[in-house]
Amino acid sequence: LGLTPADEKLGHFVPWIYNVVADGGSARSILSVNQGNTWQLAPHIAPNQYLSVSSMTDTTPIAAENISMDVQIRAWIARADGLTLTDDVAIDGSMTFEMKYL
Repeated sequence: LGLTPADEKLGHFVPWIYNVVADGGSARSILSVNQGNTWQLAPHIAPNQYLSVSSMTDTTPIAAENISMDVQIRAWIARADGLTLTDDVAIDGSMTFEMKYL
């Protein structure tokens, strides 16, 4: 969520996934931590993981042309007694997604 003027991390955020739809049908979000060799359910998005969708009954990626999902951002601010706060500090976080076609 950015840094204080003393280069201290202000906090962090995690994007949680809800209501996954693939080509008009209900689906589940799944993730891989080993470049697609194995998959498990994915309640949220994390760095350096592959994210895909599966049917509602397993964790095997499915081919889909149109995917939509709701994403809720949950943020945590670091404790004030652990930060150097002499002035206002702007919350300034970002996330970048990279698409890979398997």
